[in-house]
Amino acid sequence: MSSDAAVEGVVGAASAMFACAATYPLMTICTQQAVRSKGAKVSEEDDKEDLSAYGTAVQITRSGGLKGLYRGIRPALLGTGASQGVYFYLYSLCRKAAENLQGGSALQGSAGSDIGIVASLLVASAAGCGNVLLTNPFWVLVTRMQTSKVQQHHTGARKVAKEIYQEGGILSFWKGVVPTLLMVANPTVQYMIYEWLRARLAESKAQGKLKAKSPNYTAGEVFVMSAIAKLGATVVTYPMQLVKSRLQATGEGSLATRKYRGTLDAVQKIFEAEGMPGFYHGFRAKIFQSVLAAALLFVVKEKLTAGVRTAMARPQRAVQ
Repeated sequence: MSSDAAVEGVVGAASAMFACAATYPLMTICTQQAVRSKGAKVSEEDDKEDLSAYGTAVQITRSGGLKGLYRGIRPALLGTGASQGVYFYLYSLCRKAAENLQGGSALQGSAGSDIGIVASLLVASAAGCGNVLLTNPFWVLVTRMQTSKVQQHHTGARKVAKEIYQEGGILSFWKGVVPTLLMVANPTVQYMIYEWLRARLAESKAQGKLKAKSPNYTAGEVFVMSAIAKLGATVVTYPMQLVKSRLQATGEGSLATRKYRGTLDAVQKIFEAEGMPGFYHGFRAKIFQSVLAAALLFVVKEKLTAGVRTAMARPQRAVQ
């Protein structure tokens, strides 16, 4: 069981880092849109009430060049690798435990039988909470670097981390942890939808292919299933993601235009100043980035997992 979980963790981390690198410029644009209050000016010469994703990209490249779109990518890749590695490892362990409790066979990885909606929710939630508590400091650092003002664009990760620590001690690295824990619902809902779609597709293939026990999924099928799953999850959880980004961006040298004392204070101030639409500020760019990143992650992960398991099975066959 531990070897299966280790494979899931390593492959998941590598796949997530690839997806993060491929979509990072979009992530930077989304974060900057999210932390700016509606109607706030980005600079003194900007008189527009709001900026589109394209306008935000222009502002970023104008002040920091193309490198500005990759601001904070190193800690982001490290955080993504650690975050998704932990998540997939814990998810694999918890899922296998759920299968055993249900009396099912111990199947490899996350491609096992349909364990049901409730079990899928519990498994994904447990893995998500463990992941959040361990990796939140990476995302505080990344968010602060992505939203730094022009003057701080050349500040390194180490200096930014020192500034965060000086603002409130070690607990500053867990800013936004409450909405982030609530956002565990995002991968939870995503995995619930994804597992359900996989099970339905497996049933369909089994009926047409002599009930094969391990149906092979094409890259296109995985891409579509993961995109649909991420779309549904992001629509539900985006407001908490926006609150989290604004809390984590709050500090000296940040583009964040308002200061918040905590999660409830942020929710109240955003609602009073911007109404319900304020909770979906920058949503269109985020939905595109999230769906694309999730689809890439799952496609790469499925192919890597299949390759690794095939390679691991060869020595065993040779011994037999």
